[in-house]
Amino acid sequence: MLHAIHNRKSRLPFLRYVASADEKGHRRTQEDEITSIVFGPIDFMPETTARSIVTILFGCSPIPETHRVSMKLWPRYENVEPDVVFIEHRDNGIERAYIIEVKWNAPLGDDQVERQRTAMRDSDVDVVAHIVLSRHPIELRSNSKNMTWMDFKDSVLKGIKSNSKDQIAKKWAELTWSFLESCNILHFRGFQNIAACSIGTKCVHKHIFWPGSPDWGRIDLPGKPFASHCSRRFIFYRNPNHL
Repeated sequence: MLHAIHNRKSRLPFLRYVASADEKGHRRTQEDEITSIVFGPIDFMPETTARSIVTILFGCSPIPETHRVSMKLWPRYENVEPDVVFIEHRDNGIERAYIIEVKWNAPLGDDQVERQRTAMRDSDVDVVAHIVLSRHPIELRSNSKNMTWMDFKDSVLKGIKSNSKDQIAKKWAELTWSFLESCNILHFRGFQNIAACSIGTKCVHKHIFWPGSPDWGRIDLPGKPFASHCSRRFIFYRNPNHL
């Protein structure tokens, strides 16, 4: 699927994940699908690649090569199921966990992070780091770090694409970057087209959107009679075609 999206052979993100981004209601399967699309490929990667991804993603010290690293999607610990769990298997038999709780439309439960930590601690698993990955910034009152999908794309994926010598990790970062871009996880890039509007003697608009002109030397500010009917603040957006 990542290849189809990267090569623009699929409109799945727009039709399913973008179209329903602001809908309210019950928990949807989009969240689990996105988890699988983004993190599922790591399950097929060599341990060396997974180890480097964990280091960059969590900003932690490199995991020793003698420690085995595995990944689980939705593992059950008592009565909770974290979305993504990377397990570092140490030589002395101790398991250390790096957890990612994925959020897309569904909100984070009040005690969701703490319940995950408690359940894993009761299962003799040491939680090293916990991340809540969300579309918008959220405040966390528990022992976790919030990372937006934009942060994930810009820092984690960009860092892997730019600096990693691991070609497998770089390919995954490239394809995942394309997927998130197709899901509208991107910065504002200006208006593609701004049409001129008709304004009479009285203007009820708070702002004026001006489509621009190739002749910048003939721009005049509105006169006082006209300005008296408008808001005190004027915003003029230049047409990018005339920059």
